[in-house]
Amino acid sequence: MTKGQAENLLNLAVHLARMRPGIPAHQIAADVREFSRLAGICRRVAVARCNGTGEARRNKRTLERVCMRLGKAGGLLGSYAPMSAQVEGDPRGYVFHLKHPKLPGNTLGGQERGYGIK
Repeated sequence: MTKGQAENLLNLAVHLARMRPGIPAHQIAADVREFSRLAGICRRVAVARCNGTGEARRNKRTLERVCMRLGKAGGLLGSYAPMSAQVEGDPRGYVFHLKHPKLPGNTLGGQERGYGIK
């Protein structure tokens, strides 16, 4: 992990703590770690798709598992409702974005693009 990626995750943790002050700090840290892990999975799938490697069916199943982890009852996004996640296919930038009205954007697209995680 680069220094920039670590700062990005730290900023995300600060924003999540401000949005939901009742959530303990250790839970926010665990959630940010899980968001980072899921973002890494999505990025690897996007790179494989871009390079034309990997099995399309396996990549689809991987992304479905990520979506299930995010959306299941009591899942990651449930604690920060009305947060949503978006996965984009271009691996050159942020593939994984979190969107929430109180969460600022960290990309050139601003808040409407969401908070990108690498």
